[in-house]
Amino acid sequence: MMSVAYWRKTGMTQRLLLLLIISFTLVLLVAALMSSFYLQREQRAIYLDQQQAQVEQLVGRISKHYEQRMVLLENQAILLASSLDDLSRVEVLLQAFLSGQHFTDYLLLDAEGVALLDVPQVSGRRGTDYSYREFIREVMQTRQAVSSGPVFGTVSGLPSIFFIQPVKNPQGELVAMLVGRNGLEQEPLFESIRREFDVYGGRLVILDRQHQLFITATEPDLILQPLSRRQGSLLLEAVLRGETSGQVRAQDGRNWLYAHGDMSALQWSLIKMAPEAAVLGPFRVLQQHFLQMLLLMFVVIALLTGWIMQQMLRPVRRAINQLHAVLVMDKQDYEPLDAGLQDEIGQLLHAFDEVEALRRQQVKTKDELISVVSHELRTPLTSIHGALALMRPALAQQHYSQVAELLEIAQRNTGRLTHRVNDLLDMAALDSGQLSMAIKHQPLQPLIQRACSEVQCTAAMRQINLVQDVELEPPVLVSVDAERFLQVLTNLLSNAIKFSPEQTRVVISVASQSECVQVRVCDQGPGIPEHFRNQLFKRFSQLDPSDRRMHAGTGLGLAISRQLALAMHGDLGFYPNEHGGSCFYVELPVMQDNNSQKGSHKADARCA
Repeated sequence: MMSVAYWRKTGMTQRLLLLLIISFTLVLLVAALMSSFYLQREQRAIYLDQQQAQVEQLVGRISKHYEQRMVLLENQAILLASSLDDLSRVEVLLQAFLSGQHFTDYLLLDAEGVALLDVPQVSGRRGTDYSYREFIREVMQTRQAVSSGPVFGTVSGLPSIFFIQPVKNPQGELVAMLVGRNGLEQEPLFESIRREFDVYGGRLVILDRQHQLFITATEPDLILQPLSRRQGSLLLEAVLRGETSGQVRAQDGRNWLYAHGDMSALQWSLIKMAPEAAVLGPFRVLQQHFLQMLLLMFVVIALLTGWIMQQMLRPVRRAINQLHAVLVMDKQDYEPLDAGLQDEIGQLLHAFDEVEALRRQQVKTKDELISVVSHELRTPLTSIHGALALMRPALAQQHYSQVAELLEIAQRNTGRLTHRVNDLLDMAALDSGQLSMAIKHQPLQPLIQRACSEVQCTAAMRQINLVQDVELEPPVLVSVDAERFLQVLTNLLSNAIKFSPEQTRVVISVASQSECVQVRVCDQGPGIPEHFRNQLFKRFSQLDPSDRRMHAGTGLGLAISRQLALAMHGDLGFYPNEHGGSCFYVELPVMQDNNSQKGSHKADARCA
């Protein structure tokens, strides 16, 4: 049995071919079983129906033959009625009748059943009283024509069929009986049927149920022989069970299919039969050819499927090799894998390209991070190092004013370092979900005024006019972490001041609705280029990432600010200012009831 480990080690093509082999083997087995059981059963039933129809046709043919014999004998009896006074003339007529070969011999009986004439003449038959025969007594009593079943002759000892016609005078009185005998050992009808079966094939027997013997058969050695246990008794048992057709198993183990019909007047059963192997032989050959054709088709399909899978998976293998070379062997010659396919393989190749593009972007981001952090940390560290180096001679010469200036430079640059490190720590905490926030309901306007006061000095140094348009009546309540909200708002104001030209203004305004409030920071700077807008809130994204850029920064401020806004059930967005520059906004849900947390949740759901 195939182990799971081996299955996992095999390739997709091998797995598919193995599944195809297993599936087709099951299909082949099911097809063989169904054809062997259902189709052979149908073939057997069709054959038996055909044979039953032929048997009924033969039964009708034999019955009609004997009816014609009875009609012929009736006409002959009428001809004899006027010549009974002259037996020699009657004998001449019987000789003429015999030449027609319709009967084996004739016998003329008187009204008491005693033989008057027989043609051909047999010693000891004339003068014999046949009134003991049941069919003779029936004619004597009913004055009607009668045919006997197979009867063994007293003299010949062979089975015969007797046809008896009453001979009447003009007054309708019974004066004689004309008997025509058909010796079954030379019945011409049976000879004709046997010759037909020799031409068309098949086997036929006629059984006498009363005397349990073969009346006739296509096998000459069975004619007029008693039923043998080898074959005849099995057929007789099937006939006596009332089965019109079916199957019997002979002692040699072979199965025989048969169909039979009854001739009630003669107590005969006509049976047509054939070995099951001979009947189903052509079908089994056809079945074998069909299964061989299926097998050949499977081989062709398996080869074609294997070739198609090889062609389909070739780009995937190439992608795996390329990824292995790039990721493990650190090669840089990756080529796009897009094969122009729209199916799952094409989607997989496109996904490989996207993974490689993402990896390259991550490498680029890492390199940019190293460059940005190096630049951002190197500049203040250089300033701090220089200030400390100059401080020692200044202290030695007691130049205290110069020392104070140098300490201020060191302190300012230490703040810059702290700010950069805090940005990195905040981003790591947001990624891990471990940033703690103290969210509670509080008025919005004091928070805005506090943020403006923190950047007012910077704005004044850059000659930027900071305009507040935040008169809120009635006061608007928001649910935020005050410090984190100040961090977001201060970052937006700092960016607006940093990128605005001198002698311009930065406007902070509020747009309040029933459920949401927007705090907007609009500047008159150069604005955001359209090609960079999709990158605006991504980490380490900067319009100019080089070391010689005009404005310092790590590119984390907007990314952190947006994550903080989302954590407070709000959002942070951007749109171009119609008068030039950019507008950034923080959207927060408005708290309708300061004491109702339930109302807060409803507002969150609408604004988040």
